Amino acid sequence: MKLIHLTILVFAFSTNAKTEHFCKDSKAFEVLLIKDASPLSCDQVKSIDGVSHEVFKLSPIEIDNPSLVLNGEKLVKAENTGAGVHIGLDSKFKDSKTQQAILVHELGHTIFHNYFYKAFPETEEFIELENKIRKSVGKIAPLQEDGECKSKQCKGVLAKLLTLENRRDKLEKDTKGTRDFMLEFVRPYNELIADAVAVLHFEDPEVMQHTLKGAKPKRESPHADCRSFSEIDQNHPLTDHCAFSSLRSKILKDILLPGINSGQKKEALETLLKLVTDEIIKQYQKILEDYPKGSLNEEHEILVNRKYVEELKSLLIALRHNSAPESGMPVEERDSGKEVTNLQTGRPPSRSRTSSN
Repeated sequence: MKLIHLTILVFAFSTNAKTEHFCKDSKAFEVLLIKDASPLSCDQVKSIDGVSHEVFKLSPIEIDNPSLVLNGEKLVKAENTGAGVHIGLDSKFKDSKTQQAILVHELGHTIFHNYFYKAFPETEEFIELENKIRKSVGKIAPLQEDGECKSKQCKGVLAKLLTLENRRDKLEKDTKGTRDFMLEFVRPYNELIADAVAVLHFEDPEVMQHTLKGAKPKRESPHADCRSFSEIDQNHPLTDHCAFSSLRSKILKDILLPGINSGQKKEALETLLKLVTDEIIKQYQKILEDYPKGSLNEEHEILVNRKYVEELKSLLIALRHNSAPESGMPVEERDSGKEVTNLQTGRPPSRSRTSSN
C-alpha cells in the first residue's frame, strides 16, 4: 500500500471520470469523490462533510490532503487505505447514527495514519518527500504554457520534481518490507485509536458496540462487545478490533473522559496517540533486536505468532505511567496480568489489505 500517495491518488481518481464526479468547496477533504454507484449528489453531502470537518478538528496535527470516496450505499464497503476513506453512505446519513459512527471510525484511521507514520522513523523521510512532491506539482501548473513546460523556470521546477520522485521511488523500494510489516503490525493499535476517536466525537463510550449490533445484528456478539470502553470484556476474540479491549475501560477513565469533561478532546486524543505511537516504536525496536530489518515483511513469523499478552502488559504499564498512580509502588511491580488473563488464543488477526469498521 502507498502510505500517503496523495498526488498519485488524485490522478488515479481522474482516470475513471466517466463514472465519477468531484465535489468542490469541501471543508474537510481535498478530494471528495462520488462514484456512479452512490445515490448522492454534491448538494447532498454537506452533512457528511460537516461531520468529517468536526472529526478532523480532534486531530492534534494537520491532516495531509484527506480524501473521501463515496462508493455506494452499503456500509460493509467502508474501508480506509491510509490514503483515504472509501465508504457507502446514503441520503439518511444526517439522521443515522450508525452511518455517522462508521464514517467517524474510518476517519479515525486517517488521523492515526497521519500521526503515526510522521513519527515513525522508517516512514518519516518518505512522507516528507511526498509533501515536497505535492508542493512541486502545485508550482508547475501556473508555469505551464498550453499544458507544457516551456520556460526555464518551469523546467527547473519539473527537474526538481523528477529528482524528488526518483528519491521517493527508491526509498519506497528499499523500505517496502518494513512498511508492509508495520502496516500489519499496527492494525490493533490503529483500531483502538479509531474507536477512541468515535468515543470522543459522540461522547459515548459504547458507540461502536451499539453501532455494530445495530448495523450487523448477525455478527458474533463478542466482536461487538469488545468495542465498548465502558466495561472490560472478559472473553474477547483475537482480532484486530478486539486485541486490546481489556485496556479500554482504563483508557476511558484516565484519558478520554477527562478530555470530554474538560472540553479538551484534542489534547486527550494527542495523549493517547503519543502513548500508542511510543509503544509501537518500542515494540518495533525490540523486534529489531532479534530480526534484521531486511527480513521484515507482511508475512513475517512475528505477525503469525504474535505475543499479544506481552504487548498488552507493556501497553498497560505505559497507561499506568501516564495516569500518575497514587500508590508508591513502582508501576512495573503492580499486577499487570489481571486485565490480560482472559485473552483468547487462536488464529492471528485479519490480514486484509485495508482497515475496515
